[in-house]
Amino acid sequence: MTWTEAEEYCESLGGHLVTITSKEEDEFILNTIADNETSLYFWIGGSDSREEGKWEWVTGEEWDYNHWKSGQPNDYKGWCKEGQDYAVIVDKDGRWEDCPDDGYDSDGPKNAYFDPADYGFICEWDYVTTDGKNAYDRIQGEAYDDGYGIQIAGISNGDATSSDGGVIGWISKGSYAIYKDVNFSGGSAKQMIICASNPTTDTIRNVSVYIDGDNETGSLIATVPIQPTKIWNNYVINTQAVGNITGVHDVFLLFDGGVNLDYFYFSKEKAAIATLVGDANCDGKTSVADAVAILQSIGNRDKYALSEQGMINADVDGNAGVTGMDALVLQQVDSGMIKLEELPLNSIG
Repeated sequence: MTWTEAEEYCESLGGHLVTITSKEEDEFILNTIADNETSLYFWIGGSDSREEGKWEWVTGEEWDYNHWKSGQPNDYKGWCKEGQDYAVIVDKDGRWEDCPDDGYDSDGPKNAYFDPADYGFICEWDYVTTDGKNAYDRIQGEAYDDGYGIQIAGISNGDATSSDGGVIGWISKGSYAIYKDVNFSGGSAKQMIICASNPTTDTIRNVSVYIDGDNETGSLIATVPIQPTKIWNNYVINTQAVGNITGVHDVFLLFDGGVNLDYFYFSKEKAAIATLVGDANCDGKTSVADAVAILQSIGNRDKYALSEQGMINADVDGNAGVTGMDALVLQQVDSGMIKLEELPLNSIG
């Protein structure tokens, strides 16, 4: 993944590439990645792309700390004709080098050291204080102001999707959490994102979202389906469109069954829509291979997870969420029992 792609991905989740502005932060990051066995290098949020030699953090914070490797940054143009404008952690000591956006230059040697497949990245989120919550930043589940039938729980074996060591759990049907004074200023919210786990194999759980009241007195703005994750500590992103929310509101989350909630936030971007109905593997066509992709994802979500767009495309049976029924519908399309033009089978309200 390139530096630009990594920064865009972090921003899509409400954050940014990590900024390291002190020795303490540097040591924290180093300890965080110490046991990593997947990525060799990690993009961080530093760049001098706007002005050569003037390094800046993506957040605009002061550049008064660095951990450059000896001889770095050098803007080496030996095989990088565009120079090296992006900061990356390159070794177990946490030292930095400057590299081109894609890890190597397209006209230069594509050796393993500069293979972008080896580049990981580290996202960071800036949290608001407890006297106010920004709708467009992550709001931690455990930051609720009032609730019923919930407890703060720790994550003993959470995956990389989970942002920290705390969630709300012990949730059952009728449990709720209230987050007061959530500020939607600076734009209008069009989409809600919830990071949660649902330990069932094929049962969709739903979180009903109200503002300025409960399920009897408030306004329902969304019902977010929480996809099955089979185990408690596997956290996935779930999204649902909302209708142009502005101003400051109390947010009331009502649960219809057992989930763990890590965090939620809102986005000013419209929720994605199906680009090609049934195209679960996003290969530009609908075929029985998409049914296989769905079943593989259900069987081993860690190994065969569908992309966010793939999840949207795959939901064809008229019921919110992707299950084995969607795979069955696509098999029926392949056999001619159902016409592709009939998908999705029913409108989802």
